[in-house]
Amino acid sequence: MTAQFLSTFMRLAQNKTGADRALACDAALNVVDSVRVQAAELSVGDFDGFAALREALGTGEPLITNNLIRDPAQAPITNTSYGNLRIVVIIPIQNVGVIYLDQPVRNGVIAQKTVERLMLLAEKTARKEEWDVSESVLSERYEQMV
Repeated sequence: MTAQFLSTFMRLAQNKTGADRALACDAALNVVDSVRVQAAELSVGDFDGFAALREALGTGEPLITNNLIRDPAQAPITNTSYGNLRIVVIIPIQNVGVIYLDQPVRNGVIAQKTVERLMLLAEKTARKEEWDVSESVLSERYEQMV
């Protein structure tokens, strides 16, 4: 049931942030659902986000970054790589899983306030163990948050 919740919450988060790509993983980092993340990236371990997903799950804090470059040697050395840079947001849901969102930098940032509201909504829903809640209900609750 939590897999369905993660998928539903991922789609809500993608909708609210306008993210280009999304990924939902359970607490063991098994992929539950994804949008525009290629299966080949995930199966061969080329997806750079797994280390960041582990970090967010470990700390319980959302992660907002302008890219997932951890090794300075892999950083772009010219501005010709600008088009490949992505804004990344990771939202951990304690004891349930984690949501990964990203979009090209050229599309703008994902507002911290939006991430904070999504995090609060995820925490409240998980605390109540409302795993079968619909995306429309989650969206209503999100909009009612101040």
